[in-house]
Amino acid sequence: MAVHALVPFQRPGTGKSRLAPALTSRERAELAHAMLADVVAALHAAETLATITVMTPGDPAERLAALEVAVVADDPRSTGLDASVRSAADGLRTTDELLVVMADLPCLTGVDVGRVLAAADAVVIARTDDGGTGGLLRRPHNRIATAFGHDSAQAHQSLARAVGARTSVVTLDGFRRDVDVIDDIRQLNPDDVGPHTAAALEAIGLPTGSRSHHPRGPDDGESVPAATSR
Repeated sequence: MAVHALVPFQRPGTGKSRLAPALTSRERAELAHAMLADVVAALHAAETLATITVMTPGDPAERLAALEVAVVADDPRSTGLDASVRSAADGLRTTDELLVVMADLPCLTGVDVGRVLAAADAVVIARTDDGGTGGLLRRPHNRIATAFGHDSAQAHQSLARAVGARTSVVTLDGFRRDVDVIDDIRQLNPDDVGPHTAAALEAIGLPTGSRSHHPRGPDDGESVPAATSR
């Protein structure tokens, strides 16, 4: 089966509200677009995806055209991320595999994406450090419902277990480090951040963590199965 990728992206300036105490609406919008660009670049680098689609509210932003992705408008009648993802997945009109990837993963690489795609299970959950879901691969796209939000990695694992789907929960550097609050940015290693995010953070004047002695190589960030179940 072909694998399609879907990236939910909030309207610029409205997303990342927990960064509001430190960043203006415009700065949050610039950072959100930069992280999205790095996420999309990682998906392109994986080279095995049939399509890459960005889901965004309202009219597609002109700057999304430079990312070479399909754009689908978020259904305004949808309430919450899960309903929006379900509507967008249905709109893709495919029964193939679907990888949902969050747009706030500034360290994501094509290697990270490739390792998720290489997993053989029906449901693959790439967890974030706070127990969320940075990436969710479903075979087929409706194998389980989504349950994004607090502790969603555990929620997705429970949904998979309930339907008897073989499941892997993996820990990968690029998926585990999402950006929700200002401390998430301060803890980032500047060697690991994608170029668009790095430029945005420099323009905003936000420092990241300490630079490592060795830049991240293609074999870093090994996949670590946290749980496998039937």
